[in-house]
Amino acid sequence: MRRTPTRPLKKRPQEAARSRQQLEKRMFRLKALYEERLQEAARARQELEKRMFHLKTLYDASREIGSLIDTQAIIKNLLLMVIGTFGAERGVVLVVDPRENRITAMTHRGLDESDTAVLAPAVEAEHLAPLLASPGVVSLDESDCAGPLPSLDLRVWIPFEVNERLKGGIALGDKLTE
Repeated sequence: MRRTPTRPLKKRPQEAARSRQQLEKRMFRLKALYEERLQEAARARQELEKRMFHLKTLYDASREIGSLIDTQAIIKNLLLMVIGTFGAERGVVLVVDPRENRITAMTHRGLDESDTAVLAPAVEAEHLAPLLASPGVVSLDESDCAGPLPSLDLRVWIPFEVNERLKGGIALGDKLTE
């Protein structure tokens, strides 16, 4: 019969300590990975909740606006919903015919009639043409082509296209609470 060689007894505690250290390192890495995944899940949940809120807002807006046929009522409700969603203190919606350089519809909140009186001449002089042609959201404070909008304390321009003939935009002011 063959005997298996025995190891000296003093090595066993050293091997056990080494194994314990390796196990502790693995557990530490697993714990760190687990905590990282928890943080990622929390961020993903927040992003999902934010997107769900925006989708619900769009759904509510489409239901509210879908039943309307009057352009003025549509843009008024749109502005109220956008201002409410973003918590802006003021805003204006413009629908413009770029071929004729004229405003076809406009509504505002938080601005005086004297404030908005500067918008028609700005459209006629094509000062807002670059904004109307903009492919995305524009920070009016950083834009060279914002026309009179920053002087009305409007900070952001969100362009939209009504159809092939009409373009528009929503300009929003500061948030009510920072």
